[in-house]
Amino acid sequence: GETITYDVFVERYKDMETLLKDVLEGSGHHKNRSNKEEELNGRIVDLQKIVSDLVNEKETIQRVDEARLT
Repeated sequence: GETITYDVFVERYKDMETLLKDVLEGSGHHKNRSNKEEELNGRIVDLQKIVSDLVNEKETIQRVDEARLT
């Protein structure tokens, strides 16, 4: 899928309701799966990846900021 930057994430999910709706309905990636549990697992994996991407980006931004200060 697309890489979601922190800014895009914050913009898209300003309200958690939208986030939850997207999570529950899925973003279309797993529509072709018939098995509900498998579909849910796929979405959870997607979410975990998004979150880890965000954490990594946030840490990178912090490192850049710290480097700028020294």
